[in-house]
Amino acid sequence: MKHTLFEQNGGSYTQQGDYLLPDVKLPNQPEYEIGVWGNRRRQYLKQHHRIKYTIC
Repeated sequence: MKHTLFEQNGGSYTQQGDYLLPDVKLPNQPEYEIGVWGNRRRQYLKQHHRIKYTIC
């Protein structure tokens, strides 16, 4: 079996039934505080603009 470009760059696959799925992980994201105004904005979006709240 030839190595794919994904494998050549250090990637690997896991067998799930008949399929080979790539082992992909997101990089760690730093945690941060959004503050009082950020919390108020989030609450407003949650109550009045559900679509925008869900997307962001």
